[in-house]
Amino acid sequence: MTEPQNPNPTMSNYAELLPEPVDPPIVVDDLTDFLLHEFPPRAFLLEGLLYERALAMVHAFRGIGKTQLVLEMALAVATGGPFLKWTAPEPNGVLFIDGEMCGSEIQERIEAAARNYEPVKPGMFLIVTPDRQTGAMPDLGTHKGRKALEEHFRPETKLIIIDNLSSLVRSVKENEGDDWQPFTTWLISLRSKGYSVLLVHHEGKGGTQRGASKKEDSLDLSLSLKRPKDYTTDQGAAFIINFEKSRQLHDDQARPVYTWLTTTESGERKWEWEHSTFEINDQILDLKEQGKTVTEIARMVGLHKSNISRRLEKLDRCALRTPKDPQRATQIKGVQQ
Repeated sequence: MTEPQNPNPTMSNYAELLPEPVDPPIVVDDLTDFLLHEFPPRAFLLEGLLYERALAMVHAFRGIGKTQLVLEMALAVATGGPFLKWTAPEPNGVLFIDGEMCGSEIQERIEAAARNYEPVKPGMFLIVTPDRQTGAMPDLGTHKGRKALEEHFRPETKLIIIDNLSSLVRSVKENEGDDWQPFTTWLISLRSKGYSVLLVHHEGKGGTQRGASKKEDSLDLSLSLKRPKDYTTDQGAAFIINFEKSRQLHDDQARPVYTWLTTTESGERKWEWEHSTFEINDQILDLKEQGKTVTEIARMVGLHKSNISRRLEKLDRCALRTPKDPQRATQIKGVQQ
C-alpha cells in the first residue's frame, strides 16, 4: 500500500528548490569606491595593436595567411620584438593552440619566421598541435575541454592564441548565437584573470567572420585580412589588415595596413608594409551616391554598420577620395582610411 502524499509539506520538502548560493558572491561597488579602486594598469603586448587583458579576432578567407600573421605576432610578443608597425615592449609568454595543421608544416613556418627574432627563452612560447597528441584535441566548446587547456597556463603566459575556432570549438554550432555564450563567458573570465586571447576564424561568403555575429560582441579588437584588388598568386603572402573593431585604438593606430612577404637573394624572409589605399572608402562613397543605406553598405562591403557610420562621418568631414581620382581628392595629405 502506497503512502499518501503529505498535504502540508514542510520547508524541508522545498530545500532542493531553493536557489543555490552564489560562489563567489557578486561584488557591488558604490560609485565613489569604484572610482577609487586601483585596477592594474593595462599595458600593450604589441604597442599600438594588442593590449593586455584583451579579446581579439583575426578572420580571413582560407589561404590568405592568417596563421602566418598570428605566428609572427606570437613570436614578437614572446621575444619582445617588432612585427610590421608594432613592437612588443617586453617579452611575454604565449600559448599557441593549433587545431588542424600538420605538425611538420607549422614547424617549418615557425623556424622560418623565428630567424627575424631574438631566441625564444624556455617557457615563453608553448604550442599545442594535433600531431603531438595521443588522442583528440580538446573541444573548447565544452567545460571539460576548457578546463583541460587551463591546466597548461603558466605564470608567464599572457597571450593565448586559438587557431582556429572551427577546429577547436567543435561542439558549438557556428550560426547559433546563443550556443556561443558559455565559450564567450569563458573568454571574459580569462580576460578578468589577466590573459589576452586571440581567436583565428574563417571568413564567410559575405566577407565577414563566419557564423553568428554574437561571438564578436565581447571583442576588443577584430581584424580582417583581404586581398588587394590587383592581387595575383605569384605575389605570395600579401594582404590588407582592416580594423573592423578597435576599442581604445584611435586614428593612426587603426589605419588599415597593406603588408607583403618578400624573400631576399640570400633566402631571408622580410615583411614589408605601408598604410593601405582608399579602396574601401571609394566603395563606400560610391554606394552612398547610389542611394544605398548604411545597413546595405555594411552588408555589401563586409563591415559593421557602426564602422560604416564612422567612416561616412569622417569622409563627409574630410572629403576623402583616392589619389587616382584627383578631381575628387580635395584633402588627402597625411590622412588614410
